[in-house]
Amino acid sequence: NIGSGHFVGLAGTGAAGGIAVGGFEWSQSLPSSLPVPSRSLPVPPSTNQYPQVDMYSGALFIREALGWDLYASVGALLGVTALYTVTGGLTALMFADLVQTLIIIAGASVLAGYALGAVGGYQGLQERYPLATPPNASGPCGRPRPDAFHLLRAPDTGDLPWPGLVLGLGIISAWYWCTDQVIVQRCLAGRSLTHVRAGCVVCGYLKVLPMFLMVLPGMAARVLFPDVVGCADPQGCSRACGSTLGCSNVAYPRLVLGLLPHGLRGLMLAVVLAALMSSLASIFASSGALFTLDVYRKLRPTQLFDYMQALASYLAPPVAAVFFLAVFVPRVNEP
Repeated sequence: NIGSGHFVGLAGTGAAGGIAVGGFEWSQSLPSSLPVPSRSLPVPPSTNQYPQVDMYSGALFIREALGWDLYASVGALLGVTALYTVTGGLTALMFADLVQTLIIIAGASVLAGYALGAVGGYQGLQERYPLATPPNASGPCGRPRPDAFHLLRAPDTGDLPWPGLVLGLGIISAWYWCTDQVIVQRCLAGRSLTHVRAGCVVCGYLKVLPMFLMVLPGMAARVLFPDVVGCADPQGCSRACGSTLGCSNVAYPRLVLGLLPHGLRGLMLAVVLAALMSSLASIFASSGALFTLDVYRKLRPTQLFDYMQALASYLAPPVAAVFFLAVFVPRVNEP
């Protein structure tokens, strides 16, 4: 389920608040490998992916890297993704996801190495992150959180309090990973139950990586670019990234543009586009299945006689019940 929203969003929130956001990803490792019997699975009602967020974050990255227009970027990405999803179906989607996953892990690992190396490793990040304030910061708004390196935070002052992280996120993760249509569709397409279980376990291990590949590099971006990523006033943020609400979302693109040589910049652009297209393709395939089963069948009903019998199956039971009661129960009269 990794999309461009994870690269932009996790790095941005890590830059703004520290490592606690990585708990969202770690909380998903256990539910993704729960041994649920296949015969007890409910039918998933809908898909819970957020295509608008992924499209926006991917287009934001492209705008920062290449200067393209947001809407043109979104249109091009949608067109290419829809083309190979429609023509290749779920099989093409699976093989594309395999390649894209390898690209994502390799490219994100390279950037994480560059980012942490630039700040002196994890120890250097611990020492320099609390000092990463913009030049014009005044008050607590521009200062990093004092609990930035705490995964479990106080329930009264933490932005992600530990009861919510331990209890609330576990419920959300179980709901998403065990019932979401996008995830369940992949499982139902497996060759065997053994393959499905193995795939879920691999996914659980892969969900450990975003903390190291996205959150920590985002924190490093604040150390390296405090005047942009850590901007604290609307005017400064507007000059830095064109947004008056803050610039933490540009943390990952700034790392790519500020640290990597040209060849590796191209690799990271491929990484973010692969993540975006992977998520969009999953949503397209899932939405197509939902549309076919829940809408198209109603727009194109079956044969006429079957249609008549379907109507009768709704009308007949109550009438038959009244008739049999009238015949076999003397107390049932016309009123």
